[in-house]
Amino acid sequence: MEHTVIVLGEGLALFVGLSLLYWLVFKAVPRRFAWIDTLSRRTRFWAYLLVFLITSCWVAHALLLPEGAHLKHPEPLLNGLEYALLAVFGVLVVEAGSSFLFDYLYAVRRQVAVPQIVQTLGRGVVYAALLLVLLSHVAAAHDIAGLVTGSAMVSIILGLAMQETLGNLFAGIAMQLTKPYTIGHWILIGNNEGRVEKADWRSVTIRTTRGDHVSFPHSVLAKMEIHNYSLPTPLHAREICVGVHYRHPPDHVKEVMARCAAIAPSVVNPPAPVVRVTDFQDSAILYTLKFWITDFEHWRDIESDVRRNIWYQFNRAELQIPFPIRDVYHHPERKTADPAAENLALLRGLVLFKTLSEEQSGQLAARLKTEYFARGETICRQGDTDTTFYVIKTGQVEVAARTATGQVAFTGQLSAGEFFGEFSLMTGEPRSATVTAAEPTEVLTIGKNDMRRALEASPELGESISRMLAARREQLREHLNKSAAEIASAARMENMDSLSRELLRKIRDFFSY
Repeated sequence: MEHTVIVLGEGLALFVGLSLLYWLVFKAVPRRFAWIDTLSRRTRFWAYLLVFLITSCWVAHALLLPEGAHLKHPEPLLNGLEYALLAVFGVLVVEAGSSFLFDYLYAVRRQVAVPQIVQTLGRGVVYAALLLVLLSHVAAAHDIAGLVTGSAMVSIILGLAMQETLGNLFAGIAMQLTKPYTIGHWILIGNNEGRVEKADWRSVTIRTTRGDHVSFPHSVLAKMEIHNYSLPTPLHAREICVGVHYRHPPDHVKEVMARCAAIAPSVVNPPAPVVRVTDFQDSAILYTLKFWITDFEHWRDIESDVRRNIWYQFNRAELQIPFPIRDVYHHPERKTADPAAENLALLRGLVLFKTLSEEQSGQLAARLKTEYFARGETICRQGDTDTTFYVIKTGQVEVAARTATGQVAFTGQLSAGEFFGEFSLMTGEPRSATVTAAEPTEVLTIGKNDMRRALEASPELGESISRMLAARREQLREHLNKSAAEIASAARMENMDSLSRELLRKIRDFFSY
């Protein structure tokens, strides 16, 4: 009895000492590195169980065995404790080695994230080997292969029962090796869109945009199409289609739509938003706005912000998004500006047509045609022989004249209210310069037949235009010769009078009046 009390007391002291050591290692020592915290979580349960088993084995060994019998003994209880101690110690070593290998050597030192399924599979192989070794000692069966494969019926049953499990396992290994996704990526599988939350040996779990968890077995997932929105970079393009009324110039619409995406706070820039004319529909021109984001999780909110900007920007720019043309409206017709009145006011403001009466100006304004040109589009080219006269209604154009050798001899800009093409219209001469739209431009055009009617109605118009042409020709000649400062004032006036008479003769010959 005295021996038993002493042994129990020593066992209690051993348990307290080992528990204190456990507390120091797993509780008191600060963890400065994240992988040490992971190592502690994986091994602390097995370490505490080891404390209990070591104490139990020591007490059982002291109470059950006589002195001198330390290695081989027939006590089944002590054998069971020793095998349990060995098994727990093996698990502790495997978990510690796994954490050191995967969480430190690969994750910290090499900066490589090992998939969870690979870690689980590696530990499983080691555990299976340890189990076979333990079985060989417990059952005294050294031919483990024969023990496992001895029964053909058992092998067939196990194979059939684990067919789907093994399929998921090997499919999961293949998916992890090819890495079509990793934890945290946003993917689309079938009709399910979400973030990858977990990938184990059997399945992949995603959290959808509605907060639901959906799991896909690897064997099924390997046969499906996977859209990964996080690869190769988080940069992802989104598109919004908007139909706009036909009366609005495309360049102006594209500029406003691009601004709608650029001012959205979550839209990435660069790359800059892109707007394309996509289709001509029954009641509208269809435009596609393409922009880029990096926060895919909130793409719906970002698109909502862009669409909200489109409404407000279109409203301020007076751009109309038309209803379907099949709808019938009974609302009173809105009063719109009279284009003929605007054209007449613009025409009356030109010095070129000051000699026309109000009625004659109205008749000419009614025959004007409106044309639109996009930014960078050539309106007329130097050397062309068309006879169209242009009046700029809105926008701005660039004028460039070149010498016979191709060198730029003259450049300039014309804005709203100015005109060009008068020489070709009045004399039939080839274009003396190339005119390009510097921005979206709206112009009014006058043809030869329209000008003939105006000249017949007002003979003074020809003389006024001839003087204007002479002044412009002289200005162009000064630029081409670069000698305006050397020309005397009297000589220039005489030259302009002579040139005016010559141009008037050409105008009368050209229009035959």
